[in-house]
Amino acid sequence: MLQGVEELSLYGCYRLTPNAVYSLSNPDSRLQRLNVSGVYKISTDVIYQGLLTTHHDILLYNDPNLFGESRKG
Repeated sequence: MLQGVEELSLYGCYRLTPNAVYSLSNPDSRLQRLNVSGVYKISTDVIYQGLLTTHHDILLYNDPNLFGESRKG
C-alpha cells in the first residue's frame, strides 16, 4: 500500500494490470486523485469496481494535462 499518497499519476503505465488497481483500493488509502490516462490494459469497469466501491470521492483523470492543471488552482 502507498501510505500517505494522495495523488498518483499512472500516465503511460501501459503494462499495469487490473491487479494494480485492486491493490490501490485499500480502504485505509488516502488516495484522492488518480490519473489513469494511457493505462490500456485496465478497463473502466475495473476502475469502477476496484476503486469507486471503496473510494467514493476519488477524482479520476483521463487527461494528464488536466491532472497537472487542477493542482495549480
